[in-house]
Amino acid sequence: KNKVYLYYTALAQRPSGNPPQLQTIGLVTSSNGRDFDKQRKVMTQSNTYPPEKGFVGYSTPSALTHNGKLHLIYDIATYGEHNEHQWQQVAIHHASSNDGLNFKEDKHPMLTRNDFSWTSGEVIGPTVLISDNKVKLWFAGHASYSDLAEFIKRGMTGPEVGIGYAEIGLNEFLKD
Repeated sequence: KNKVYLYYTALAQRPSGNPPQLQTIGLVTSSNGRDFDKQRKVMTQSNTYPPEKGFVGYSTPSALTHNGKLHLIYDIATYGEHNEHQWQQVAIHHASSNDGLNFKEDKHPMLTRNDFSWTSGEVIGPTVLISDNKVKLWFAGHASYSDLAEFIKRGMTGPEVGIGYAEIGLNEFLKD
């Protein structure tokens, strides 16, 4: 549409205070890449990730277009007062939109921090592209914070921190 669409994480205080943060995905657009229009909230926390279970919302969106449809890949964030680290990113999720404003979220995450031993602390920062009829996903992660202490003692070498790669067939990714 000859515009730059910039998706970002927006953070506010949750009215109920439990959990304290409310994270959504916002959008601004620009015709020249310099001047942006009014901020809009395009994704809010769904029932898939309820605040009653400690979920605070969404973080780190990565946008992708295919055949006129926009896809967002993003982190799911949690909060827990007694967690090893109070705020954590625990899953990577996908939603799609025909207009870039109204999104339909998948029923299940693409990945969670429990999928790999080295992401037991967090799974973060998704980046995606389509190539060779596949959706290719890069993401970062790290082991639990207590495991990171050993990583630091070893001179920051070892399997506790890394960049992961996953791929899925384009047709499977596009299934509703």
